[in-house]
Amino acid sequence: MTTPFLSRCNSLITRHGRNGNIREAESLFRRMPFKSSVSWTALLTAYSDNGLVDCSRRVFDQMPQRTTASYNAMITAYIRNDPTIHRAFQLFTQIPRPNSVSFAAMITGFVRAGMLDEARRLFDDTPLEFRDPVCSNVLISGYLKDGRLEEAAEVFGRMGSRDVVSWSSMVDGYSKKGGIAEARELFERMPERNVVSWTAMIDGYFRTGDFECGFHLFKDMRETDILANATTLTVVIEACTDFGRCREGLQMHGLVFLLGFDSDTYLGNSLIILHNSFGTTKAARLLFNEMENKDLVTWNSLISGYVKNDEVEEAFRLFNKMPGKDAVSWTTMISGFFGDGDVEKSIQLFRAMPFKDDVAWTAMISCFLSNELHEDALCWFRKMLRQSIRPNPLTLSSVLSAAAGLATLNQGMQIHAVVHKMCFEQVLSVQNSLISMYSKCGNVWDAYRVFLNISHPNVISYNSIIIGLASNGHSLEALKLFAMMENDNEEPNGITFLGVLSACTHGGLVNEGCHYLRSMKSVYGIQPSPDHYACVVDLLGRAGCLVESISLIHSESLGQHPGVWGALMSSSVMHARLDIAELAAQRLIKLQPDNGAPYVVLSSLYSLSGRTDDSGNLMVAKKCKGVRKSPGCVILQVLETGLTPPFDFSPLVAVQPPFTYPTSEALASPESTPWPLFAASNECSSPGLLQCNFGHRGDFDLNNFEDGVLSSAFMVGLLIASPVFASLAKSVNPFRLIGVGLSVWTAAAAGCGASFNFWTIAICRMVVGVGEASFISLAAPFIDDNAPVAQGLYAFLALFALGELLVFATQAPVNYDHVNSWRETALTLTSVFFLAAAIWFIGIFLNSVDMFNEDVEKQTSAAEKANLKPLLEESSSDDKAEKATESIS
Repeated sequence: MTTPFLSRCNSLITRHGRNGNIREAESLFRRMPFKSSVSWTALLTAYSDNGLVDCSRRVFDQMPQRTTASYNAMITAYIRNDPTIHRAFQLFTQIPRPNSVSFAAMITGFVRAGMLDEARRLFDDTPLEFRDPVCSNVLISGYLKDGRLEEAAEVFGRMGSRDVVSWSSMVDGYSKKGGIAEARELFERMPERNVVSWTAMIDGYFRTGDFECGFHLFKDMRETDILANATTLTVVIEACTDFGRCREGLQMHGLVFLLGFDSDTYLGNSLIILHNSFGTTKAARLLFNEMENKDLVTWNSLISGYVKNDEVEEAFRLFNKMPGKDAVSWTTMISGFFGDGDVEKSIQLFRAMPFKDDVAWTAMISCFLSNELHEDALCWFRKMLRQSIRPNPLTLSSVLSAAAGLATLNQGMQIHAVVHKMCFEQVLSVQNSLISMYSKCGNVWDAYRVFLNISHPNVISYNSIIIGLASNGHSLEALKLFAMMENDNEEPNGITFLGVLSACTHGGLVNEGCHYLRSMKSVYGIQPSPDHYACVVDLLGRAGCLVESISLIHSESLGQHPGVWGALMSSSVMHARLDIAELAAQRLIKLQPDNGAPYVVLSSLYSLSGRTDDSGNLMVAKKCKGVRKSPGCVILQVLETGLTPPFDFSPLVAVQPPFTYPTSEALASPESTPWPLFAASNECSSPGLLQCNFGHRGDFDLNNFEDGVLSSAFMVGLLIASPVFASLAKSVNPFRLIGVGLSVWTAAAAGCGASFNFWTIAICRMVVGVGEASFISLAAPFIDDNAPVAQGLYAFLALFALGELLVFATQAPVNYDHVNSWRETALTLTSVFFLAAAIWFIGIFLNSVDMFNEDVEKQTSAAEKANLKPLLEESSSDDKAEKATESIS
C-alpha cells in the first residue's frame, strides 16, 4: 500500500539521482522502513542516470518483486549506457507482460544503435494497440535521421492516431530534404501546432533560401498564443546573419531581451556573431561584457569578429585575456595576423601553440596559400609530414592548390602519390583540387582521367574540368562537358559560364559565345558580371568585331571595368586598330594610373605605324608619372631539388606535351562522348602518377618506350663487356660473371632513372655487395698482384665502388615522404659496410686457407724426408761395398 510518506521518499530518491547526488539517494533508500517496487525502481533509475549500469543491474537482481516498469527501467539503463544492444534485447525477451513502453524503449535502442532494420522488424511484431503514436514516432525519427524520408512517410501514412510529435517530425523531415511545399501542406493540415512545429517550418524556409516567407511565418507565430523559445529565436537570428538582414536582426535583439532570454548563453553567442557580421563590434563587445556565463564559443565569436573586421590588435588583446584557449582561438589569431600581413607574428603564435593537430597545420598552410606564398605552403607541408601529422583532405587540397599556383607538375604528382597512400582519392574536394592542379600545370590528360573517376561530380568538378580544357585550347571538349553537366541536372553558376565563354573565346566560337551569354539570364537566371562581358568583348575582338565590342561596353555600362578595356586593347593590337587602341589605353590609364601596360602597348603601336614622336612622348609621360610596367617572371625547378628565386625571363617558351590529344573533329558528332580514348580505362597510368619514384634522373624515364630501348641497350652492352673483365683475371669463373653482371646492371639501372620500390633497391644493393666481394676474392688467387693487369682491375673496381657510392648518396628522391631520405642514406651506409665486411672476412678466410696449405706442405715435406733417410743410408753402404769389391778385384 502506497502512503504519502512512501511516495515522498520515492520522489526524493528520483530527484537525488537526477541531480547527481547518488550517495544521498542510497542513504535515503537504506533508511526507508518499507520499500515498494517503485522504490527499487527509483534507485535503479538513479544509478542509471549517473552511468552506473552495473549498480542498476545489481539492484534489479536484488528486487524482491519485479514489475514491467522495473524491466522497462533496466532496459532503458542498458540503452543509455551500453554501446551494445544485446543485453537490453535479451532482457526484453524475458518480460512476462511487455507494454507499449517496453516496445518503445526497445525500438529506441535499435534506432540509437543504427539498427533500423531490426527496429522495423520489432515494430511490425508490436501489437497494434501499442504502436501508435509512441513506437511509430520513434521509428519515424530514426528513418528521418538516416535520410530515409520515403520509409518515414510510409510509417506516417499507416498511423491510426497521430500526435503533434508525429506531424512536427514529418514537417521537419520534408523541410530538411528541400520539400518545402510538402512540408507546408502538412503544416496546414496539422490539427494542433506547438512551438516545435512552427520552428521546423520557419527553419525549412530559411534552409531553402526564402528569408521573406520564413520571417513572415515567424511574425504569424507571434500573433498566436504560442511563445517562441530559445531555439526559435536562435534560428531567426542566424538567418538574419546569413542573409545580411541588419534591421530584422536588431529587432530580434530587442525581442530576446523582451522575452527574458538575455541570460541564455547560446542566444548571446548568436547575437555576438550577428553584430560582428554587420561590423558593429562595439555593440558585440558591450553584449560580451554584460554576459554572466561565457563559454569558449563566446570568446571565440568575439575574437573572430574582431579579426573579420580588421581589428587584429583588439582581437589579440582579448586573446591574451582569454582564460582557456582552444585550437579555434589559436588558429583564428594566426589567420588574423596572416590577413594583416604579419607573417612572422603568425609563425610565432603557431610555434607557441601548446598542441598542434592537423587542423592547426592546415590553417597555417591555407594562410600561406591565401597570401600567394605557394613555396612556403609546400615547405610547411613537408614540416607537417616530418612531425608525423597525418594530413586531412583539406590539407591535401591546399597543397595541391599551391602546386597548381607554381605550375610544378612534378610536386603535384608527388602530392597525388600522398593522396593515394592516404586513401583520399575518392574524396570529392581532393578530386576537384587534382583536376585544377593538372589543368593549371598543362597536363589536361590526367585532369580528365581524375574527372572520370568521380562517381558523382558536383558543380565545382565540372567547373574545374571545363576551365582546364578551355585554358588548354580544347574548346569543343569543354562545351561538350557543359552539355553533359546540363544532362546530369547539375545547376551551373557564374564560374561555369566564365569557363564556357573562355572556351568560346579560345575557339573563336562567336555565335556560341553570344548564345551562352544570353542564356545566362533567360534560362538560368544568372546576372552576367563584368568578367563575363570581358570574355565576350575578347571573343568579339579576336573575331574582328571591334565596333560591336565597343557597342557592348557602352550598352551594358561597363566603362568602369578595366577588364573589358584590357580585352579591347589586346584585340586592337591583334588587328592593328590604332584608333581603338588609343581609346582603350585612355580608359585604362584613367582607371589604373599605376598600370604601365597601356603605355607600352600603345607606344609599340605608335612605333609600328611610324609615329615615333608620339611613341617617345608617351614613354616620357610614363617615366614622368613614375609608372613602371611589372616585369614578367617565371620560377624554374632546378634538378628537382628545390625552387630558384623568381627572375626576369622573356620570351617564354611553351613546351608541348609528349602526347597527342584527340582532335576536335572526332568529338564534333553528338553521338560521341568527350574523349572516348579515355573512357576505356579509368585508371591513371601516367608515369609516377600513383607512385613515388626512386632514383629518377631528369627527363630519362624507363616507362617511356624510347628511353627504355636506350637503357636496355646500355645494360646489354655492359653485360656483354663483363666477360672481358673476367678474362683479365686469367680465368672465366661463373661466380665472377654473376657478380660483375649484377653490379653493372644495378648501376646502369640506377643511372638511367629506373623506378624501383624500396625493397627492390634494398635486395639489389645487397646482392651487388655480395657480387663485388665474391668477384674480388675469387679473382685474387688467379692474379699476380704485381701484374699491371691486376693493378688496373683493382683500380677499376675501386673507382666503380666509389662511383656507386656517389650514385647512392645522390639518389635520395625529391619526395614529401621524408622517411625515404633517411632510409636511402642508411641503406647506402649498410651496403658499403656489408661490402667491406664481406671482403674482409673472405680475405681472412682465404688467408687462413693459404696458411693451412703451407703448414700441410711443410709437414708433408718433413715426413717425406724422414722416410727417405734410411734408404739413402742403405744405398750409400751398397755403393761403398761395390767400390771395395772393385778395388779388390
